Amino acid sequence: MVMGVAGEPTWIETAHGALAAAAHAPTDGRATGCVVLVPAIGHEQLVARPSWVILARRLAEAGLAVVRFDLSGEGDSTPLLGNDPITTWLADLDAAIDLAARLVPGVPVQGVGLRLGASLLAASDNPVLGSRLLWEPVSGADFVREQVARRACVMEPIAPGMLELVGLAFDPAARPSLEGLPAPAADDVRALVEENREVARRHYDVGTMDAVIPRASIERIVAAQPHAEARAVVDVPPVLVAHSIVGGRRIREELVTVGPFGLTGVLSEPDGVCPDVSVGLWAGGCDPKSGAVALWTQLARELAADGARCLRTDRRGVGEHVDPGRDTPSNPYSTTGIADAVDACRWLQDRGDQPVVAIGHSAAAWTLARAAALTDLAGVVLVNNRAWDANQARYSYLDFPVVVQESELQPAQQDGSPQVGVKQRVVRQVERVWPGVRTSCVPAECKALVTQGVPAPVWDELARRGRVMDVRPLLTDIPVGTGVTVVADRLDAAVWRQSRGPRAIGQMGQQVTYDSIGGTDHVLHSAAKRRVVVDLLVGHVRTIRERQAAQHEGSTT
Repeated sequence: MVMGVAGEPTWIETAHGALAAAAHAPTDGRATGCVVLVPAIGHEQLVARPSWVILARRLAEAGLAVVRFDLSGEGDSTPLLGNDPITTWLADLDAAIDLAARLVPGVPVQGVGLRLGASLLAASDNPVLGSRLLWEPVSGADFVREQVARRACVMEPIAPGMLELVGLAFDPAARPSLEGLPAPAADDVRALVEENREVARRHYDVGTMDAVIPRASIERIVAAQPHAEARAVVDVPPVLVAHSIVGGRRIREELVTVGPFGLTGVLSEPDGVCPDVSVGLWAGGCDPKSGAVALWTQLARELAADGARCLRTDRRGVGEHVDPGRDTPSNPYSTTGIADAVDACRWLQDRGDQPVVAIGHSAAAWTLARAAALTDLAGVVLVNNRAWDANQARYSYLDFPVVVQESELQPAQQDGSPQVGVKQRVVRQVERVWPGVRTSCVPAECKALVTQGVPAPVWDELARRGRVMDVRPLLTDIPVGTGVTVVADRLDAAVWRQSRGPRAIGQMGQQVTYDSIGGTDHVLHSAAKRRVVVDLLVGHVRTIRERQAAQHEGSTT
């Protein structure tokens, strides 16, 4: 295993499936100890991933080997099965500890856990574990209570008979297991709790595009690790291929490196069967390759079970490729993102002569619309896109400061109440005069209603001057032979109408189809909406595959 500070991806095989992991080591191949990083759960894990990658690198630079992994049901790891998640996750932790012990034999394995991962670490009775540092620990009961409250803010109904958290759904029978995980005892472990609560919130309790890496806390964790005499790190061969059963069909998943910049990826495909279509998946915003709380991982596996080859990769600045010099996410509307998407599509094309379909969510939909003009695709599917302006400069407001001082993060007003922005104040006024309205839809739907009455010549001139968004410049560069599918919820559908999408469909030469998934779940956090989207996308890929097969048959007869 060629680890290094940047880390080497590997699968960790367990009795219930494979865990996605990465192993880091000092550049000289000698370590003074080994640390297992136990991640947070669900949306918190997604938001905190950049800081987790940075922490692993900093520990390796400080002379320690590191094992970083995704728990079952998280990231790229195996799905979480059964109604006892805590027992499963403790078994996952044991498997990660075993790998760490093999990397640096003879020294205790140290642990660092975040949020619910910290409580799992505290609850572990693994005798190999030495010191444990618990970062923002939370009991299972408090975690469930917080996440249920946050899920209630997603304006989508709870799936019947399910315990829904943000992006996670459990059978109600799993609730005793989750809530039975106690808060760590303060007298037998070292806990790190942020004094500035806005630092904690921006670490794991915001959207991925609003996250800030807590540098000072990372340095405190690095400094707190004990060190033994340096030993050679054992060259444990990485496990690059894992198998699983999805829908009664066996699939294989391979850890791959894509393109000239070595983007990390996972290739899912049917085992022992030649795929008849290739699919590239790109996650929205600053989400890693697994997508919104592992949604793209689920989709990739179901596509593979349906006979497709499916690739999901990180782009530069995200996931495994987070910029070590940045405290904030990189702008997803970028030329590097477009280039990475083109490289990944061409990588898939080089794997065989199957047609390639690209699917992007949110900001990645804009990226793929731009990339589709530069490579030969059978189809491109744009899910919940809000950015219909081809001009990249429109999104320069997402060029966040590279470095953020903790003193700049101030969470509350003088009376202790959360700060309320201009948009929130407007929404509250709307709620007073229009009770019961879904206020998150108000700005886009009002704009869509108003813009429908603008005469076409006036609209065209406004679009030319960059004053309004118009879908035509973004979509008309896509080759006519590439089928374009737009998938939108209620809010994103309003933006589509505001940008004159329906008018554009009738004017362009491309084959453009439109599907509404209803509701107002742009990020796709609700279980029911996630199921709808997966089924819809599997169906779209199947339709494109059948159309391509028919065209091929017609051309050979």
